[in-house]
Amino acid sequence: MSGVGAWRRMCPRGRENRAALFGADPERGRGSVRSGGRRAMRLVEAIVHANHRALAGDATAGLRPSEHADALPVVALSCLDARLNPVLPEVLGIPEEAFLWVRNAGNVVTGPFSDVVRSLALACLADGAREILILGHTDCRVARQTLMSLLDRLAALGIARDRLPEDLQGCFRLFGSEVQNLHLACEVVRQSPLISPQVPVHGLMVDLETGRLDWVVNGYETLPSLTARVERVVEAAREAVEAFQGLTDFRVGSLELRETPIGRTLGQAADWLTEKLQQAERVLEGPGSRAGAETGAQGEATSGRPTPPVPPRIPGLKLRRP
Repeated sequence: MSGVGAWRRMCPRGRENRAALFGADPERGRGSVRSGGRRAMRLVEAIVHANHRALAGDATAGLRPSEHADALPVVALSCLDARLNPVLPEVLGIPEEAFLWVRNAGNVVTGPFSDVVRSLALACLADGAREILILGHTDCRVARQTLMSLLDRLAALGIARDRLPEDLQGCFRLFGSEVQNLHLACEVVRQSPLISPQVPVHGLMVDLETGRLDWVVNGYETLPSLTARVERVVEAAREAVEAFQGLTDFRVGSLELRETPIGRTLGQAADWLTEKLQQAERVLEGPGSRAGAETGAQGEATSGRPTPPVPPRIPGLKLRRP
């Protein structure tokens, strides 16, 4: 049975698809998004956790999209390989209506202002995507291409070499490692000014033979920490205090602004801001304060690190490549 045929059997379209891979009732998903009574997992952690449990034969594994409404919809960049058509978004357990899909050959990102990043940014800005998934896959045909094989095929199509760019390798963005390509794509998207630092950028590998998801790049780990956010607020407050103080020193002829009712109000505001700023700085600089602030953020961030699952047992049916 071909890889596509096996996936169609394993992941039929619609609700039955998610049932096949994530259990009989994906909305129930007993134990899939909570572990040992702890807080709910973040979206991608829950996706990977449910995927590994399902592949290990757990019929109760499932994703409950209603528990992750604040992380949906997502926008995903994937390869245009047709073998992914019956796989996505079902292998993720995400409803189709919450899955925005961008595709190109090899899920390649060429630059921070490229068309791909533009599409990802607009998905966040115009369509409300909350997280970005870059999905690589095993047995990528782009990774298997060589410069000589491309030249032979171009010649067979009647395309002369002298009409092509000198750097043909760079033109087609060929790569040799699917995982390295995934790391690079995530890094370029993460560094793009078009993508908010509040939007996590994840990298996942899809095994076309088994359906296993591997979380290669954890986008939650690069989100700004609570301490960093507090420090930015403190810095903004400090700038406001300096601006107020500058205003109170303003003179109109022989009259100082600080002596007027408006000036006295500005002075009181500056004094109040100064007091609050000093309190905030004492909190940040106090013993163990940074660790405490980070701990507050880690209440969210630690769940972004996928708990190492027991390697799932490979299903008895081996899915072969076409």
